[in-house]
Amino acid sequence: FNYRLIMDKKQSTTTQTTITIKGVSYPCYVTMGALLLYKRITGREMNEVTTPSLEDTMQIIYCVAKAASMAEGIEFPFLDVVEFASHLTPDQVSAIRIA
Repeated sequence: FNYRLIMDKKQSTTTQTTITIKGVSYPCYVTMGALLLYKRITGREMNEVTTPSLEDTMQIIYCVAKAASMAEGIEFPFLDVVEFASHLTPDQVSAIRIA
């Protein structure tokens, strides 16, 4: 798999990243769980997204954060992508790159 999540172009692609919402940091890195969750939510494989729309981008970030949080035993209180996205600013989203 060639999925990686990086926060900016200067950061190493192997560095784990986080998203902070209301003072809580949630891990963001691709796991097999993120790939499965994305497939369940969208009906598509994550690698089928070549030019992501805003909705695709938010779904990917949501799945990555939710699965990484699950893997680390961190409570992830957001029930769906809209609830999750409602807590993110455009600057937070633009700082994340999925390659």
